[in-house]
Amino acid sequence: MMEKLFYFQALLSGTGMSSRLILIIFNLAILSVFKLSYVMSIGDSTTHVRHVSILGTSRHLPTEWETTCRQDSHLNSSFVSISCTVTVDDVWDLNHFRNWSAILDNDTLVSLDVMCETGASVCLPWPYRARHLDTLKIRNCTNTCYFSDFNQPEVLDIPDSLRVFEGYGVTEQVNVMDMLSVDLKSLPPALECGPMSLEVFIYRNTTADFIYPEGFFPKEGDSVTDEFVQTTRDINSLEHVCRYRNMKVYDLSQRTDATGALIYSTFINSLFPQLRTLNFSDTELQVYPSILETWRLRFEKLQTLDLSHNNISRFDLRDMSLISQGTGLIDLRYNSIRTIGIQEINSFSKTKGAVIDIRNNPFRCDCAMANFSDYLQKNIKKDQGENININYSYLWDLKCVSPQRFRGKAIRSLSKEVLCSTDTTAYVAQIAVLCVIVIILIITIIVTTRYRKEITILAFTRFNILLPCQPIENSSNKTYDAFVAYSHHDTTWVVKTLLPRLESGSPDGNNFRLCLHQRDFAVGAAIADNICQSVEASRHTILVLSRKFLESEWCLMEFRTAFHQSLIEKKKHLILVLLEDIPVNDLDADFRRCMQTWTYIHISDKLFWDRIVYSLTDKSKPKRKSIAAKDECSDIHNPQTSASDSFDHVNTNLPEQYDLCQYIEKESRSADHITDF
Repeated sequence: MMEKLFYFQALLSGTGMSSRLILIIFNLAILSVFKLSYVMSIGDSTTHVRHVSILGTSRHLPTEWETTCRQDSHLNSSFVSISCTVTVDDVWDLNHFRNWSAILDNDTLVSLDVMCETGASVCLPWPYRARHLDTLKIRNCTNTCYFSDFNQPEVLDIPDSLRVFEGYGVTEQVNVMDMLSVDLKSLPPALECGPMSLEVFIYRNTTADFIYPEGFFPKEGDSVTDEFVQTTRDINSLEHVCRYRNMKVYDLSQRTDATGALIYSTFINSLFPQLRTLNFSDTELQVYPSILETWRLRFEKLQTLDLSHNNISRFDLRDMSLISQGTGLIDLRYNSIRTIGIQEINSFSKTKGAVIDIRNNPFRCDCAMANFSDYLQKNIKKDQGENININYSYLWDLKCVSPQRFRGKAIRSLSKEVLCSTDTTAYVAQIAVLCVIVIILIITIIVTTRYRKEITILAFTRFNILLPCQPIENSSNKTYDAFVAYSHHDTTWVVKTLLPRLESGSPDGNNFRLCLHQRDFAVGAAIADNICQSVEASRHTILVLSRKFLESEWCLMEFRTAFHQSLIEKKKHLILVLLEDIPVNDLDADFRRCMQTWTYIHISDKLFWDRIVYSLTDKSKPKRKSIAAKDECSDIHNPQTSASDSFDHVNTNLPEQYDLCQYIEKESRSADHITDF
């Protein structure tokens, strides 16, 4: 059958191979269907044959089938029924039957009924030709010989006697290399179309298993690839028309590969003048096949078109009643029809030669169903006997499935005003959930914006997560993480609290190297030089502010040195730590400017240590989990102004080779007295 060839086409699309190879194998699948060539290996007609003299005994079966099959008694002596149960260890080959059937009387007809156990296989070459074979039924078998007799046209010498073919749960095992042996150009119509004497063709729940040779990946330019390309051209040039003059039942249900294109390719070059039943149910069809919209043109005597148990949502049929006087049934039950619009209504009213059954669909009663409700009330009045078509009386009883407020109600009982009304109660839950989500989102935005600095610090110090938009510094040439400037009156706090915590007591093991004047200043060097060199060698300067600090000239000199270092490096070099509350009026202008520009850390702050650790950490070093910073991000240290902006109001017109130590020396000369560290 041509359909079976296009069936392989659908399966090949999921092989997962390269697009070129998929196309190649896709074309091969079509080729294999068209080129199904059945080889007739006729040897000695007496080989493996026992003369039929008495029906009903195992002697009158092919020798190879005696343990697998049995003859069933039949009142008609000219009709032989053979039933076979094939196990994994059995060999069942149609060629055995062909050799055996060669000695039967001319008027004898045979029915084969083959049932396979799990894992069992049979050899059943297409197009199933064998003398006297009238009926062939195959169940749950793997067919390993579908293309085993290619390119042997002598198979056409066997009369085409097959009248009934039924296949259920069959797996067609196809060797890809077998397909290459087909000469498509010389393929006769009989091999392309298959058994054309069929009256019943049922092929349900079938699959294909393609076998590829190891390492079979043809490259561009290979002779194999060229043959595939030529095969594609040959397929496009086929002009055979398959005439199934006696076909009454065509059943391709219970499969997952059916599409509108597959159905189109099945019927476009085929004629079914006697077809009564066409079954594509339970095939996962998504749309109504376009070729079946004018079904009477192709199937004049069709009585049942079964498209039930699919996913069809819309349909649009045309009236072809003038072609045939019969009335057919189009079964669209158990699909996904939710709305019946104008085109569906026209199908009901204009299609006189068919009855469309749409029961058991998930109808949604909303404004889109208003026209259908109006149509029912005007044309389908069951209680008054005024049906436009007695076969459509069931429409009067169709009920809504959704929404919940209309569930179970008859569609014809709902007016347009009711269907198009807004049901606010139906959306209360959705609106409430949406409002809660919006409120949570707003609160999250407010909290994140208000406490973004604290969130950034805690994410870094507690969870080792560096959020985006953090300043990256280049500190590879710095000796210390921080120079600590403090009054000698605050030595106890610095030495016993600050120093142990930062140098050796960090909970996450991220310890810092600090520079203290009483420990790290060079012995014998001038204090001013020590201050200058320590500030320059440190990534930051921590100013421990107290009233005593403000009274010390050396402390103020350290502050000014660190402040000018910030101007030179154009970054936040200073870290201000307040040990006590100090009135703003007690600070000089530079201190007030720093307090307004930089965020200082008070000793009473609950996040005191987190803030210091975050400020001191070199975030350019891969010590923590981090999220890559984005370009041109604002500095999170100060939500109001960036580090570079903070220097806009300060005189930064320093010489390019500005020497900070010269500035320190100048400041030290101007000091009236020196306060001890």
